[in-house]
Amino acid sequence: MREPPTSVYRLQLNEDFRIPDATSLLPYLKELGVEGIYCSPYFAAFSPHGYDIVDPNRINPGLATKKEYELFCRKVHEHGLFHIADIVPNHMGIKGDNRWWQDVLQKGKASPFASFFDIDWTKEKIRIPILGSSLDETLKANEISLTEDGKGIQYGGQVFPLDPNSYDPSLSLEELLKRQHYRLIHWLMSAHETSYRRFFNINELIGLRIEDPKVFEAHHKWVFQLLEEKKIDGLRIDHPDGLYDPKTYFDRLRKKHSGLIVVEKILGWEEELPSNWKVEGTVGYEFGNILTGIFAKKEKALSRTYQAFTGVKEPFSEMLYQKKKFYMSTEMAGDIKTLCKRLYTFTSTLAPFADLAEGEILKALYEVLATFPVYRTYIRPKGEVPERDRPYLEEALSLARSKNREIEPRAFDLLEEVLFLTLDTPTLRDWIMRFQQLSAPIMAKGFEDITLYNYNRLLALNEVGSEPSRLGVTSDEFHHFCIDKQKKWPLGLLGVSTHDTKRSMDVRMQLCVLSEMPGEWEKALLRWEKLNRYHKTSIDGELFPDRNAEYALYQTLLGAWPSSPSFERLWVVVQKSLKEARVYTSWRHPDELYEKAVKDFLREILKKGSPFLKAFAPFQKKVAEYGQLNSLSASALHLGAPGIVDIYEGCETNRYTLVDPDNRKPVNFKELEKELHKGTMGPKLFLHQRALHFRSAHRELFLKGRYIPLKVTGPQKEHIVAYLRTFRKEVCLVAGVRFFSSLGEWGSTAIHLPKALGEGRGVFFGEVLGKRKVLNAADLFAEVPFSWVYWS
Repeated sequence: MREPPTSVYRLQLNEDFRIPDATSLLPYLKELGVEGIYCSPYFAAFSPHGYDIVDPNRINPGLATKKEYELFCRKVHEHGLFHIADIVPNHMGIKGDNRWWQDVLQKGKASPFASFFDIDWTKEKIRIPILGSSLDETLKANEISLTEDGKGIQYGGQVFPLDPNSYDPSLSLEELLKRQHYRLIHWLMSAHETSYRRFFNINELIGLRIEDPKVFEAHHKWVFQLLEEKKIDGLRIDHPDGLYDPKTYFDRLRKKHSGLIVVEKILGWEEELPSNWKVEGTVGYEFGNILTGIFAKKEKALSRTYQAFTGVKEPFSEMLYQKKKFYMSTEMAGDIKTLCKRLYTFTSTLAPFADLAEGEILKALYEVLATFPVYRTYIRPKGEVPERDRPYLEEALSLARSKNREIEPRAFDLLEEVLFLTLDTPTLRDWIMRFQQLSAPIMAKGFEDITLYNYNRLLALNEVGSEPSRLGVTSDEFHHFCIDKQKKWPLGLLGVSTHDTKRSMDVRMQLCVLSEMPGEWEKALLRWEKLNRYHKTSIDGELFPDRNAEYALYQTLLGAWPSSPSFERLWVVVQKSLKEARVYTSWRHPDELYEKAVKDFLREILKKGSPFLKAFAPFQKKVAEYGQLNSLSASALHLGAPGIVDIYEGCETNRYTLVDPDNRKPVNFKELEKELHKGTMGPKLFLHQRALHFRSAHRELFLKGRYIPLKVTGPQKEHIVAYLRTFRKEVCLVAGVRFFSSLGEWGSTAIHLPKALGEGRGVFFGEVLGKRKVLNAADLFAEVPFSWVYWS
């Protein structure tokens, strides 16, 4: 087993950046100072992003040949780098060459792979929601046809196999389809008719029954071979919340691999990773959120500005509750109805609930899922309710009862007795497991993909696992988080920008500046709105974009502006935010008139020399100046924190990216390589290279060392976050500055060490500090807004 890395680098593979490109980048990564690498999934998949795997036991031919992959693995280790594979055990893609799925479609229950997928076999046929209209309309339009060999049918570039026993040349296509083990239906029907568990609401991604040992072994065959051959050293596990029993999965995985395992578990605010999972920690979304939080100032004026400008006064918690209910009723009604039916069928035979109407249980189930405070709980097929989960269940049930008092109280009583295991049978346990698998996507979509596009007070805080209603994090809260992480999960990743973040850290650091100067922000908003109202479109008496979308749009411009975004690039992001918000348009039911109104508005205000751009420029320049300082300070705090530093491609330098696909656009690595070689690095790249090499040279200090918060005194004390990392005789000070817009003279502001230390040396510039216990802020931050000092 290899020693864990002090840092890792994430590469996003696609048809324009393949495995050979990653191989050629290894010298740069080594020179940068990272110790490990992990790519987006490179197993055979339908899409370039790699998360819709069709065959987990071979390389994606679009990304590499077998020889190219083997060369990559060899070169990774020749460069002394740690190799992590990103695997997806929860689901598979059903588009493309998925032989397991094709066999199930052809043979139905008789297929040896029928048990591999989470299919509801109580239903007569597997419903596949893929058609653009009804089956009848599709047939009339001649959009479905037989393949040339007569062994399948084809629609929209996809091939579906025919049961060999069903073919009869005298049958019409309609009659032939009726004889199959599956039924093709309109894709919109998936909200109401489902026969397999999906990844969220994505029809093309089918849930796996990875809890079955046979499926576990078959799906991980090549991964285990790669581990045994030492071609990979660690694993990143995608979406563990979709798994039937995550603990059992990690127990089995740990028996096969004793090295690094990190999980993409999205933790709610102050939620803790289950302590019985045999993993090193999470991928670090929670760290990114708390790091952003310390750069957001607790200013009530920002809330007043948001409410006054947009008219949005609904509390975040109420908005989340409503959006989750909306999502369930419009996109997952079938899944919830199926879950309800299973419970009703069983409990209708129990005396206390025999006369309880199924409809009342369904309404109660909606309420509990809508009020659920975290993604899911972790009750297992056997054993008690975990203590960590009891408060979440109690909160959900209590809120659900209070939200809708018209629902028959016994429906909530039933759910309480089942979820707290007062009623406990194998059937009910299985129901709970499926309830848990369902609550996670409901939170994910209701929170991440709807609420976060509606609650726009400060978009810097709108990230996966965040708590947008909390404006700002104290330095004490940040320190408490880091101390806890060092004690419990010292090898978890520290993610600040990822392929899933809606805004890169640099964008978030720009937007945090708005929390420091809400008065100036309000004045700018009102001026811009006045200048731009003539570019709005009236639809049915309302002007569009509406104030909430307009408020978000201005933040998007401020965050991305340092990267000189084009209109086309911005429109892709803005259009996605409108569809995700699901207010006037959506993916399922697009409103082209509304979208055109917003697109025209954006185009007009961005015209060269427009009054808006002239008014926007001075405010943006001020925000950018402070935002760039924020980025440097945040990077210093990130790079010194407990855990394994995770750097997303290109984010070692200034990178102002927005939600995907924007955050997956190509990185100019040739330019970065040139900067490293010539020593012409910008401040952020310089900071990263020095810090990464220092971490590598002092690995025990950063992977095992204590985390000690430091006291700051003086007139500017709120502007400094500082801590020590200590291991045996090694000590390193890590400090960063914040709230630059109100930063005055340092004066007597100072950082206090626990005891006087001998001669120290600056990590970045080599300055020497004499023996002292008190460090003057004016000395530490004379040139840059961060400082690392090392003593040994």
